[in-house]
Amino acid sequence: MVQGVRHREKSVLDKTSAFSYGKFLGLRYRDKPVIWILGGDWFADGVEDIWRAMAAGIAEGDGGSHLKTYHPKSPRSSSQWFHKDAWLDFNMIQSGHSVLNRGYELVAADWSLTPAKPVVEGESGYENIADSFGTGGYENIPGGLVPQKRIDANDIRRFAYCALFAGAAGYAYGCNEIFGIRGSRGTGGRARPGEAGMPWKAALERPGAIQMGHLRTLIESRPMLNRIPDQWLVLNDPTGTAERIEACRAADGSYAFIYTATGRKLVIRLVDRIYDKISGKTVRAWWFDPRNGTSRRIGEFPKTPTAKETPWSGTFLSFTPPSSGPGNDWVLVLDDAARNFPAPGKLIE
Repeated sequence: MVQGVRHREKSVLDKTSAFSYGKFLGLRYRDKPVIWILGGDWFADGVEDIWRAMAAGIAEGDGGSHLKTYHPKSPRSSSQWFHKDAWLDFNMIQSGHSVLNRGYELVAADWSLTPAKPVVEGESGYENIADSFGTGGYENIPGGLVPQKRIDANDIRRFAYCALFAGAAGYAYGCNEIFGIRGSRGTGGRARPGEAGMPWKAALERPGAIQMGHLRTLIESRPMLNRIPDQWLVLNDPTGTAERIEACRAADGSYAFIYTATGRKLVIRLVDRIYDKISGKTVRAWWFDPRNGTSRRIGEFPKTPTAKETPWSGTFLSFTPPSSGPGNDWVLVLDDAARNFPAPGKLIE
C-alpha cells in the first residue's frame, strides 16, 4: 500500500519501484479483462508522482490496453489529484458510508470539469452497515435507548439513483456482510463496524441488491448513451439529502427521468421559455417503482403553454406520485410520445 503523508506514513515505494511494479502487473495481465484501480482507498497527498509512475509502468507493460482510475478515501474524487492526467481514463468517487450521503454533489462537480471524463461512484454506503461506521448497537437519546441507524435498501436506492441521474457513468453497490465475507456460522472475515451477523451468501439476496437490477432495467429501457443531468427540469425545490429530487434527460429531449426520494410532488419544465426539454408535441408519462421494478402509465399530455402564461414563459406540468413519505421513492419517466418507447420495467395496467 502506498500511503499519503496526511497520516505521516511513509510509502514503501518510490517512483522507480512503482514504475517497475506497474510494468510487472501490466505485462502479467495484459491479455486479461481487467480495469486498474490505483489508490487503495487512500489520499494521494504527497505521493501523486508515485501513483503516476505506477500508472506509467502499467501502460508500459500492457501497451495502454486497459482502463485506469484511482480510488480515493471518502468523501473525495480522483479528480482532486489526477483529473488532467492523461493516464486517468475516468474519475472514481468514494462518497462514504453515511445515511446523509451526498455523492450526487461529487458527481455533479466532476461532470462539469474540463476535459470531460466519465465519473463512477465506486464506493457509496453499504447496505446494512451502521451509519457513519457506528457500532451498530444502541444510542442514548432523550426518552431512552434506540438502535443505531443502519443503511437500508431505501437509502441504497437514493444513493444510486441520485448519483446516476446527476451524471455518473456507473454505480457500485456494496453490502456490509459481503464486505466482511462473514461465514455461515457467523465467523470468518474481518470484524466490521456494526457487523450484523448475516452470512454473506444470504446477504446476496438483500433488498437493495435486488433493487439495483430494477435500476439497470430502467436505464436500459431508454437510449442511455445520450443521457445528461438536468436539474433545470425541476421547477420546485430539489432540497437535499434524504428528500432529494434528481433529474436527467436525453440530450435530444426524447425522454427524461426524475427521481423523488420521498414521493414529493413534482413540477416539471417541459419547455424552458422557448427551448424544449422534452421533444415532440405530446409527452407520455409513467411512474416507475424503484422498489419492485414495475411501472404504471399516467397518460399523454400536449405541450401547450401553462395556463395564464405567455408562450414565451415555458410549459410546466405537475405530477403527484402514487405514495409519499420515507421509503416511498418514485421515478417520473417522461417520453416524447412519438418515439413510442416501451414501458420502463414491468407494466401494471
